[in-house]
Amino acid sequence: MKSILIISLALLCTSVACAQNTTIILVRHAEKSNEHTHNPSLSEEGKNRASELCRVLKHVAIDEIYSTDYARTQQTVRPVVGMSATEIQIYNPADLQGFAHLLKSKAGKTIVVAGHSNTTPILVNLLSGSNLDNIEEHDYDNLYIVTCNAEKCDALTLEYGTKSP
Repeated sequence: MKSILIISLALLCTSVACAQNTTIILVRHAEKSNEHTHNPSLSEEGKNRASELCRVLKHVAIDEIYSTDYARTQQTVRPVVGMSATEIQIYNPADLQGFAHLLKSKAGKTIVVAGHSNTTPILVNLLSGSNLDNIEEHDYDNLYIVTCNAEKCDALTLEYGTKSP
């Protein structure tokens, strides 16, 4: 509960600080099922984490939501769609450079992006100049908040939900 309050306050501070700031909230998809398929759905634990993400972001005015074209990423942000006035837009993870440029151009917006263990850190790095490594296979609970103004972007990493076993 304490982490939710800290995340909510951090998001509120970043989004209120300047009307022209762009706030980009990035998450790796939640836990996937053990389906032996190229495009697995979320497991029950993953569905619970997606609900937790929605709870964490419930006081954040979200302007846009992006996801890759996979069931697990879309299902991770689907609960967030239910509390915002936007639909999921699909982005191409093969063009992260172009996508980062697009996100930086969205002045004054608050955007949620769902990605993967190997794309989310790269996107955070492209946006902020950070040096994050790929996310470990068992790690699903990081929330990355990148705030951009006209001069630069800064990244903050927070945890939400509970650690996977």
